[in-house]
Amino acid sequence: MLTNEEVIVPFVVDRAKIQPATLVKSFLLMSSVRALREEGYYDRYVALLPKQHHETVLNIAASTWLPVEHAVAHYEACNRLEMTPSQMLEMGLRVSKHAQGTFIKTIVSFVTSAGATPWTMLAQGRKMWERAWTGSGITIVKVGPKEARIEVVGCPCAPIPYFRSGGRGIFQSVTQLLCTRAYAAEIPRLCVGMNLGYKVQWA
Repeated sequence: MLTNEEVIVPFVVDRAKIQPATLVKSFLLMSSVRALREEGYYDRYVALLPKQHHETVLNIAASTWLPVEHAVAHYEACNRLEMTPSQMLEMGLRVSKHAQGTFIKTIVSFVTSAGATPWTMLAQGRKMWERAWTGSGITIVKVGPKEARIEVVGCPCAPIPYFRSGGRGIFQSVTQLLCTRAYAAEIPRLCVGMNLGYKVQWA
């Protein structure tokens, strides 16, 4: 079967050999907690977060690596806030905005130079992912002139709806830095177990 798909960012190793993430960078949870506070969810979130995670998650030091179980506990607590899909997407957009001031600031300043397109940003996908996670893997495939498929394998937070919706917001926000408008959607057949899949389109 003929296909015009082009792999822009390949997996580092064969998909079957990718190991699940074991560590998450603190900025990701910091940005998420900040967004919860801004939107008035913080007190409810703290009540839902298991107490054994309070010391670590609520008092995060900048630029540190944390065991991934803290991220799972954080996103499960967020999920129990029972936001609507649109609210979860908005939270992802907010988290991306905060993160742009930290871990991807240098990348953003580099790729937003004259002549850059969303493909310029997406080509940095692995670098951005690996700044946030130790373990797991990401691939980005060009499906059409303005459409990409993003797949993530081995992310322990993937089964959590809040995390999936937030990830959609992050990919949409990052893509929109270099176009008029971007849209991201989950690909259900790829969102299985610790795997994620998104379709990203733009104009």
